[in-house]
Amino acid sequence: MIINNYIEDICSNEYDIFLNKSNVVGVAVGSKIKNGINTKELCIQVFVSKKVNKDQLSSENMISKKYKGIKTDVIETGEIKSLALTSKIRPILFGYSISPYLPNVSMAGTAGCLVKSNSKYCILSNNHVLANENKLPLNTPVLQPGTYDKGRYPSDIVAYLSKVIPIQFETSTESPLNNVDAAIASIISINQFSTSIALIGKVKGIISPMINLSVKKTGRTTGLTTGKITNTNATIRVQYSNNNTALFTNQILSTAMSSAGDSGSLLLSNSNYAVGLLFAGSNSVTVYNPIRTVLNSLDISLFVG
Repeated sequence: MIINNYIEDICSNEYDIFLNKSNVVGVAVGSKIKNGINTKELCIQVFVSKKVNKDQLSSENMISKKYKGIKTDVIETGEIKSLALTSKIRPILFGYSISPYLPNVSMAGTAGCLVKSNSKYCILSNNHVLANENKLPLNTPVLQPGTYDKGRYPSDIVAYLSKVIPIQFETSTESPLNNVDAAIASIISINQFSTSIALIGKVKGIISPMINLSVKKTGRTTGLTTGKITNTNATIRVQYSNNNTALFTNQILSTAMSSAGDSGSLLLSNSNYAVGLLFAGSNSVTVYNPIRTVLNSLDISLFVG
């Protein structure tokens, strides 16, 4: 446990040592992989967009085999990018397509789960799904299905954007830290909604992320997928639209479980306890905000039924 805390501290506070190297997109607590086998030895996993030969790297861009006495493990993930069942459905099941309404713009993400903000029922999803990366004002209409999936305005309005945690993007001089990519939309009529997640059922509560925990999610694009948590306490650089990037700390990584349009999906354990909120991924990993951090940031409670 002491070693685990030591590695967590490095990944949360000394990430810039690694992220300043070319190709590096993140660091996290993980298990050392040797010859394709999980050794279960805790290490610092360093994620790179592409592995290159050592002779192609300058000395300052080399990743040493150990950092402060802890083994490192370089994992090729590709670039990690923000990510969109697609039909209209009533009552609305979580896991299905939603989007804000923007004239002449097609968008789609996933309705994550039911939450309560004070006494109001709300849809939980991502900032980049509901608020288009900080761009949309509060009270923007939200449609089910999303506009990309032929959602119609105004007949498919089911909620209005009600609270957003702004994403702080990197600049040429600053790399502010983010904890969540999250927003909620206030539901017009709870009678239009089921409290269940499609293909999964009702949420039973909350559980902390653990490496090797078996998990599942339902999302707009890939439906029900399963996998395992591979990393915790990750600091990750995520690509958004227009070449914007944002740095996120204390994140969860799993095996690849998503595709574009799955953003906003709720990650759950096999026993239906909420773990995280899906917001980004690559061909080999999926990235989540810890659900407790999301709920605290938005000052909301998870609907458990």
